[in-house]
Amino acid sequence: MKLFACIKKDIRLLTGGGIKSLLFPFVPILLVFLMFLGMGSLSEKRSYIEPFPIAVRDEDDTILTRIAVNILSELDIFSEVMDGEGETDEELCSRGCAVVLSIPEGYFYDLYYMLDTDVRVVLNSDMPTEAAIVKSALLSILDIINQNQRVYYSAGLVKYGEMSYENYCTVLDEYSDNLIYDCLSRLDYFDLDTGLESSINSSRLFFASGICSMLLMFIPLCVFRSVPEEYDLGILPRFRAAGGSHFTLLVSKFITAFSVAAIPVLLLLIILGTGEMPKTLLILFILFLVSCAFFGMLLSLARSSARSQLLGIIIIILMLVLGGALYPYELMPEFLQSLSRFSLPYYSLQGMYLAAMGSSISDILSLLLPAICAGAVFTIITLLGVKLRRRA
Repeated sequence: MKLFACIKKDIRLLTGGGIKSLLFPFVPILLVFLMFLGMGSLSEKRSYIEPFPIAVRDEDDTILTRIAVNILSELDIFSEVMDGEGETDEELCSRGCAVVLSIPEGYFYDLYYMLDTDVRVVLNSDMPTEAAIVKSALLSILDIINQNQRVYYSAGLVKYGEMSYENYCTVLDEYSDNLIYDCLSRLDYFDLDTGLESSINSSRLFFASGICSMLLMFIPLCVFRSVPEEYDLGILPRFRAAGGSHFTLLVSKFITAFSVAAIPVLLLLIILGTGEMPKTLLILFILFLVSCAFFGMLLSLARSSARSQLLGIIIIILMLVLGGALYPYELMPEFLQSLSRFSLPYYSLQGMYLAAMGSSISDILSLLLPAICAGAVFTIITLLGVKLRRRA
């Protein structure tokens, strides 16, 4: 009974009581609906991606690189393949190039002999969708090259043992022939329809992850924000004196936050169809636990409800920005990308991508392991903070 009394109290503190308690659960649902309409209008504007230009800076200047540039110019998705010589990356991007690709000198020579070579790719931040399509395709082809190198070199060692120069050349010939076939067979990555479908699916996941991240952080903050006031007003000490426990209070706030967040999140996932529902729900539930633990820690240690709530909102905004919920973190500077791993939206987005691709539960839990460990630490600090407040 004490637990139900606490839940009732938390609902009244969250909504203000009365008819507001009945209407409050519809607020996040309305938010999801309005943002879904916004996405719908955006999707209509982007229902067709016009062919766009890219630039290639051929520093190798060999027959093979010229053939490669010619193949790129014949793909429908590229309206033009500009010559990047004599212009800076900024100038080419200002002319509307989604990507500037620099082929280094001796690239195909190094590629033939399985030597590591860096390929410089500059993405235009003003064209994130087009840049993401090209980046995904280029990374796929580079992964194919890397895998072929390892497979053929390992096969050569197994077949010949300590390879002579003739054996090594035989392995290189077989590897290069198969590499050309593999890379050419992957040109459908640049197909306009395939790229469009991939972009729409990616946008759907990006949208769902961003909204879920906001709900999973903002709702726990709203529920736990009353903790300092309850201590100041003597509500929690009196509840404790009446035989209640602080664990019951924390569980009550978790149940309240979960009941408010569950319906809009579930509705959003059903509408968008973001992949395997059980895995996606598992990811979001784990991140919801981490979010509750974090804001429970923040507000159990805070002395002022207003200041702690302001700090919580600032943290939420920073996490949304750094985690890629508002802007693709791949297009951010590298030092900001490294900070994205400390944000909840990053794990939400990456986890939902893994679920959509059909990854196993073990792979998903491996991704979420840092967040799970952080949640355990936050929970311990929350319990210690509650005990310190009780003694005070």
